[in-house]
Amino acid sequence: MIRLFIDAPLIEGEELTLPKEEAHHFKVLRIRPNETIPIVNGKGQLAQAIVLDRERLLIREVISTPPPPYQSVIIQGLTESTHLDFLIEKGCELGVTHFILFTAKKSKKTSLSENKSTRLHKILISALKQSHRLYLPQIAVFPSLQEINPLPKRLFLADPQGERLTGLPPEDCGILIGPESGLTKEELTYIESKLHAKKLSLGENILRTETASMISAFLLSQRC
Repeated sequence: MIRLFIDAPLIEGEELTLPKEEAHHFKVLRIRPNETIPIVNGKGQLAQAIVLDRERLLIREVISTPPPPYQSVIIQGLTESTHLDFLIEKGCELGVTHFILFTAKKSKKTSLSENKSTRLHKILISALKQSHRLYLPQIAVFPSLQEINPLPKRLFLADPQGERLTGLPPEDCGILIGPESGLTKEELTYIESKLHAKKLSLGENILRTETASMISAFLLSQRC
């Protein structure tokens, strides 16, 4: 059964009014009063709720789950809009906890509009519900590589010339991926000398940026 989402604490015995985007599911799925439906808040809580009418729920059983033991961070140079939608959606499904987006010198897209940020948030919520995750990933946007702060404890750079690892260490990790046109020599030097990132091979083939992001998300997910 589909899960509903609301950005609010889930407290047993309380009534909640769903936002319009979520209440719309009642009509589409023909959900009736007195039916029980699962609801999540993206903060580790899953509740069973009784439908009161087309927009109100009564919260019953609530289960709280601790967050993942490690941060799984994708650090991505801004890409074309459709590619960004894809990597955010699939990264969420694969367990990424943080997306750090930055404007690289070769990025075709140099910023995120308010409408685009809203769209990415909606994509995250949809992927959260579909994948049955309980924690909504965070998205942070920076105007340049040098301005990213904070960074995870261990940092890797997706690079065809890098080392092929059998697994990533059991700690907060991030994998940095350039945009469609790649990173400049200056950016690569900064990543290696200042950020002390270790080059990580994702395979022998040259990958599209959104494919590299998806493989990186999978590698990060294998630590748990």
